[in-house]
Amino acid sequence: MRWFLISILLLAACEKKKEEAPAVTPSVAAAGEGAAEKMGGAAEQMGEAAEKMGEAAQAAGRAADQAGAAAERAGGAAQRVAAAVDEDDEDDDGDEGRPCKPGAECTCKGIGACGYTCAGKGCKFSSSATGSVDFACPQGGCTAEAKGTGSVELDCKGGGCTLTCAGTGACALTECRGDCTVACKGLGTCTNECTAPSCKVVKK
Repeated sequence: MRWFLISILLLAACEKKKEEAPAVTPSVAAAGEGAAEKMGGAAEQMGEAAEKMGEAAQAAGRAADQAGAAAERAGGAAQRVAAAVDEDDEDDDGDEGRPCKPGAECTCKGIGACGYTCAGKGCKFSSSATGSVDFACPQGGCTAEAKGTGSVELDCKGGGCTLTCAGTGACALTECRGDCTVACKGLGTCTNECTAPSCKVVKK
């Protein structure tokens, strides 16, 4: 009987504690739900931001790959240009100059020494270069025009050549068998070293 009474008293005490405990009001529950929704929205925004950052990183990686490919292409082009320059230098035969086909127009331009030798008769030479230029016409019948600032010399052993000096550099007919003409139209010195009576100099 005593244990039964003790059990009844304990049960009554528990019910009283429940009645005294503060109840969760609707406003408190709503505030908790709102806070949970805000936290969920913030987490979703963070996820979207992380996704955008990943996309930006991928785009940056693609741009870096494209830049690397462009640099590689530019390097290849530079190598081809250098190879072409080297090949052009190898074709230069020194004082005799590079061969020029009869009837073709062979031009010197740019900076540095340049020269052509007519591989036949009747070549057309021209120069707009800033360096020294040497043209040779062993079989004669060539024309040469000097329009640059560099010095130009025409050696016409075959005779019958015409040299037009229209640039600002020195211009000279160094040798001619005969029937050569030097037209002096430029600002530079114009020299005729032909000793044949048929050679002539025409002033502007």
